Amino acid sequence: MKSEREHKEISELISSAKAGDSRAFDSIYRQYFTPVYRYIFIRIGGNRAEAEDIAQNTFVKIFKNLVHFEDRGKNPLTYFFTVARTTLIDHYRKKREQNFSDLPDESFDVADPSVDNEAVFDRNLRVTEAVEAMEELTEDQRTVISLRFFGERTTIEIAEAMGKSEDAVRQIQSRGLRFLSQKVKKSNIQE
Repeated sequence: MKSEREHKEISELISSAKAGDSRAFDSIYRQYFTPVYRYIFIRIGGNRAEAEDIAQNTFVKIFKNLVHFEDRGKNPLTYFFTVARTTLIDHYRKKREQNFSDLPDESFDVADPSVDNEAVFDRNLRVTEAVEAMEELTEDQRTVISLRFFGERTTIEIAEAMGKSEDAVRQIQSRGLRFLSQKVKKSNIQE
């Protein structure tokens, strides 16, 4: 949980941003972009470019609707994750309507001799396996694990964001991690 001083600082930044101070919003953006991006990245399956676009759209929506934000003593990241979640829903809805197929990730350049292609491939494979395993979790388990480990949120903050008790969040996290652990063990045995 944020200290009183940190909460006061972010509250002042939000008030300034609501009054039209673009530097204040820039500070908010720099402070909160990474956790929002991580949350989106894991939810969409590890596509960096797509995650960046959705995170940018999330902050555009936050900026446009900041006048409606009310400081109720909670971490503003709770609000930001809510906006990110609705932005993701909108993204999938549009994607389904357009019915585009995913393009291959071109960030892996085999011809570059300075790149340790085997290490890059191994890392990308592990990320892909983790993302695929995450897709098999329940919606609540994905949300809790994304917020906890990629968004670096506390159990209390996750409980507030999801409208659940801390005990419920801990149980959801435990079940999700147990499932992921079993998937990893099974995957290693099959190799």
